[in-house]
Amino acid sequence: NGIIGMTSLLIDTNLNSEQQEYVNDIHTCSIALLRIINDILDFSKIESNKLDFEERPFNLRLCLEECIDLLAIQAVNKKIELAYFIEDNTPSIILGDETRLRQILVNLITNAVKFTAKGEVLVNVSSQQIPWSENIINSPNSEAFKLPEDSSDNQQNIASNLYEIKFSVKDTGIGIPRDKMHKLFQPFSQVDSSTTRQYGGTGLGLVISKRLCEMMGGKMWVESQEGIGSTFHFTLMAKVDENIRSQFNPISNLANKRLLIVDDRPSCLQILTQQLNEWGILSHTATSGIAAINILKNETADQNFDFDLIIIGMEMSEMDGVATAIAIREIPKYKYLPLVMLTPIGKSPTKNQLQKLNLAALLNKPIKQLQLYNILDKIFC
Repeated sequence: NGIIGMTSLLIDTNLNSEQQEYVNDIHTCSIALLRIINDILDFSKIESNKLDFEERPFNLRLCLEECIDLLAIQAVNKKIELAYFIEDNTPSIILGDETRLRQILVNLITNAVKFTAKGEVLVNVSSQQIPWSENIINSPNSEAFKLPEDSSDNQQNIASNLYEIKFSVKDTGIGIPRDKMHKLFQPFSQVDSSTTRQYGGTGLGLVISKRLCEMMGGKMWVESQEGIGSTFHFTLMAKVDENIRSQFNPISNLANKRLLIVDDRPSCLQILTQQLNEWGILSHTATSGIAAINILKNETADQNFDFDLIIIGMEMSEMDGVATAIAIREIPKYKYLPLVMLTPIGKSPTKNQLQKLNLAALLNKPIKQLQLYNILDKIFC
């Protein structure tokens, strides 16, 4: 930590190009070494049953968004779509160890981005309430979430607030050969163990993540096809205290609004459509700028497609978001229609373009549900 801190300060001083390169290498190697040390220490604690878990209330959505934010720049640099979706029945505030959940999520999302050259990485979160059962309460896997020894009525009341939270991290990366799957969760083991392997690592990340899941009453498994991609699933058990439960249930004036979503990423269209539908918004999709223009020019005969707002992805291959927005503004009916542009982090239209387009808002990808809601609510309020 001392080396990392001092080199971080040194990087910001006046250095020539050669010195800058050397300091950057020291800084990068120090971070890599710290990760190795942390992995070994965690693995040792798990093996000796010395790992303690906290049980505190935390915001599940915020935890996931912060994990995704850590990897967003890497995904943008690789031109990978990074997105998440939390299903509506999932509690927002849960009791558990946020640090350990964050450790698992960062490990899986980092691997997904690292092993994906093009396409997307999608994180999905769902949950189911666990019915009252002596088997669940006495389950050895739920030791970290053992219920207090109290009256049967009290135990039943607590158990009724017990949820199984399921996470899925799906990528369109290189996939895992079937004959190498058995190596995934073995300590110090790599799927590609050759000296010329392209991807580094200690071979401990997945092992630690799997053990952490099991210690939190859950499990981890993987589905993969070589050359197509992988999906890592994991679950954990979590209590929800009704006194601190804070589900995001917006009471909005968005119901029955009509939105057109324009993006050439099917995952982005799917996630936005699901989210808007949950808020009662009627959405229509277009997979390219040209398709959107055709819809807008031909919809006048059908009032069912009289849109109140259009969401446009900035980076589209056939016709980018800026060109699409300009074309929309040339249609008299939509000259002043609110337009929201989805932009990758660090990339946005120029000042001249912004003035010409008269956008209602810019929204960074990965799209955050609360930010999207607040923008739409502000536009329509």
